[in-house]
Amino acid sequence: MKSLEKKLLVSAIAVILSNGMVVGNSHAQSAAGGAEGQAASGASDTSEGQTSSAKATSGTSAIKLKPVMVTAQRVSEQAQDVPIAVSAISAATLDVKGFESIEDIAAFTPGFNMYQSFGRTLDRPIIRGMVNILGQANASFFIDGVYVEGDISGYDLSNVAQIEVLRGPQSALFGRATFSGAVNYITKLPGNKPEGGFSLQVGNKGQEQVRMNYSAPLSSAWSFAANAYVNKLGGLYHNSVSGKDDLGGQKTQSVGGSLYFHPNSSFDATLRVNYQHDDDQSPAYYRYGVANSNCFGTPTGTVYAYFAPIYTNGPNYCGEVKVPNTFAVNTPAFGLSGHDAGLRNNILRSNVELHYYFANNWTLTSTTAYNTLTNYLGIDQDYSGIRGFGGAFESFSSQPSHDFSEQLRLATDQSAPLRGQVGVYYYRQGQGNGYKGDLTGFDLAPGQPGNSLAPVPVAPLTPGATVENKAVFGMIEYQINDQWGASVAARWGKDTIGQAGLDSGYLQIGPNYTLFTRAYNDKANFSKLVPRVAVTYAPQPELHFYASLAEGNKPSGFNQAVQSAALTDASRASLIAQGLSTFKESTSWTTELGVKSMWLEDRLRVNADIFNINWRNQTQTISVPNQTQDGKVGANSYTANIGSSRIRGLEVESEFLLSRDWLLNLSYTYLDAKVVNNPDPNLLYTIGVGNAAGQYLPAVPKNDVALGATYNHTLSNGWTLFGNADMFYQSSRFGTTSNINWTGASTKFNFRIGIEPRKGLRITAYVNNAFNNRTTENILGYIDPSQLIAYPNRQTGSGYKVGYPSDVAVTAPMPRLFGIRLDYRF
Repeated sequence: MKSLEKKLLVSAIAVILSNGMVVGNSHAQSAAGGAEGQAASGASDTSEGQTSSAKATSGTSAIKLKPVMVTAQRVSEQAQDVPIAVSAISAATLDVKGFESIEDIAAFTPGFNMYQSFGRTLDRPIIRGMVNILGQANASFFIDGVYVEGDISGYDLSNVAQIEVLRGPQSALFGRATFSGAVNYITKLPGNKPEGGFSLQVGNKGQEQVRMNYSAPLSSAWSFAANAYVNKLGGLYHNSVSGKDDLGGQKTQSVGGSLYFHPNSSFDATLRVNYQHDDDQSPAYYRYGVANSNCFGTPTGTVYAYFAPIYTNGPNYCGEVKVPNTFAVNTPAFGLSGHDAGLRNNILRSNVELHYYFANNWTLTSTTAYNTLTNYLGIDQDYSGIRGFGGAFESFSSQPSHDFSEQLRLATDQSAPLRGQVGVYYYRQGQGNGYKGDLTGFDLAPGQPGNSLAPVPVAPLTPGATVENKAVFGMIEYQINDQWGASVAARWGKDTIGQAGLDSGYLQIGPNYTLFTRAYNDKANFSKLVPRVAVTYAPQPELHFYASLAEGNKPSGFNQAVQSAALTDASRASLIAQGLSTFKESTSWTTELGVKSMWLEDRLRVNADIFNINWRNQTQTISVPNQTQDGKVGANSYTANIGSSRIRGLEVESEFLLSRDWLLNLSYTYLDAKVVNNPDPNLLYTIGVGNAAGQYLPAVPKNDVALGATYNHTLSNGWTLFGNADMFYQSSRFGTTSNINWTGASTKFNFRIGIEPRKGLRITAYVNNAFNNRTTENILGYIDPSQLIAYPNRQTGSGYKVGYPSDVAVTAPMPRLFGIRLDYRF
């Protein structure tokens, strides 16, 4: 352990022990002021009322949980009244629990998982077990109701007032890419008085973080807010190829602001702008390789065509796939070639939101957004220290994109028994000119810097994809009487999806590079009406039942990789014949029954739901060998329809205000996620049948538990002592639909403890993943590109099948992180 890390650990322990010495006497102190202390420590946010906290009734000692307000149906209402499974994580909860990213939020929320399979390259929210690897996600992120393209993991959470996780199809009101759910970040509005703050955080593994924010009124009608954020995380894992800790590091810098105009009670307008830059190292991943295969196939000692050794069957890896102690990723070659390994993002997000409030309590809302994203990615796609396909797997690319959206929505008086809303939506996303290349022919040998063919050729990447969406949506709610209510929501949308351009790429043929090009132009229209109906029943004011039926859809699309200029005409024709040039629309129907309840005089909140999802035309990423124009055999990944699945589940979310000082929380998810039909010939070489029917969906845990305890107490000297302990358990997850390998179960603990010697000043010591759990973050079913192999063709019953052996790549988890944080607010 480095000297700095030792000093930080000693300091953290000292803070914890010194606070621990006063804990024993804290319970003997007066309970007066306990509720205020909890608010001061960040366990509640009384100004915005968006989190649970102790609340003292005047003249009594009664305490209760605060009501939670959400915008899950595009209007503000109490979460307990909404017939949607929604979790609301307030700014205060984010603060007191030390949540830094969406991965922390997911671990805390039932039915929600996030795994960084490729670092922050692709944020893949998994809601209710509806998983996919590539292509459009099944759930999407929104910021202030605006659809987000690109990274959300690096977004500054100090600018967030509340995060709402909506589970189940949200297509009717949120639209695009909400097939399984939606996650909406609601940012803070500028205040009506000067206020601000900053925080400093340091820790092991190169942790450095600075946050600053300030808001103030400019006049009676104008106010503004500004924030800045820098977050660094050093290399987490050692790379044997480079000899450095250059795997897993992350860096984010962002600056943002908002301008709020409220001239009278009838109108207000908010302008929001945020710029974010990400600069990440290559993720820490490891591919096992055919040499470590332990099931299904053994070499016979003979060879077949292409000098491929013959195996008795297609070899694979079975059992628990563990994270290795050594990683080997070809990061040095990227730098030598002038193209870095890792991720670079430049993201600009902006929107203008207007509200006009009519005298009859109707509201007209306009939201206009424009966002840009420039993404660079240099990645060693064979996930090892070898030269995959002679360097072709060490690839890099950069391409800008932009999107524009406009939503106009009219909502009626939400206090009326018959109420509703109607709106129109327009979205367009396009791409700009970029570039791409790989390190074919580049010298990757460790200890031998330089290149055999310089410079590495770079091919232009012209605009290749556009998406245009037009939609009309609406909802009607009717409160039949004090107990019964019903609602109907629907959206009709039309997607125009296209890809057009000129794919270019260099291939090494002999001693020279040759540029290949292929023009393509594909366009298709897809339209769909998606409904949602719900019925509510409230036998008592604090006991609400609901039942809902909702359809979700995920539009069709194209596999641009089929148009790769590197492919031979015959190989491209074969891919098209296999139906891989496009993939069909995915649909689902979700039936849900839920209960939302308050108990023990509003000190205990228990919400639960059960659901059934029928998922049709499910998409999955598959790897298919192909012939390239340099005479080599390669492989690409494609999105394909692989059949249907059925998911059943139970979600429970609970908070218990044990006393003025203690708040407990529990979330639990049970998922039974089974494949109904999945014809896949590759399964003949693993599970022995060509269909995955009955197998469990990959990357989906059957059981997921989060337990937390938050403590807050004001001492007799006026200081506040606070802390929290969280435990996250997740059962093992399968790597692929073959179910022959898995991650193993994971249990992680986070601890925080701190003091607030004066209002607004806090010192916190923390440790995340305290016992350094090393369970595999994720498993990617892959191939070993080091050699072709041959094995008996079980599809035809005769001859041999030649291809690359199946393999698995694993992603390393976040290791134990500890440190100290200083916060000052004014």
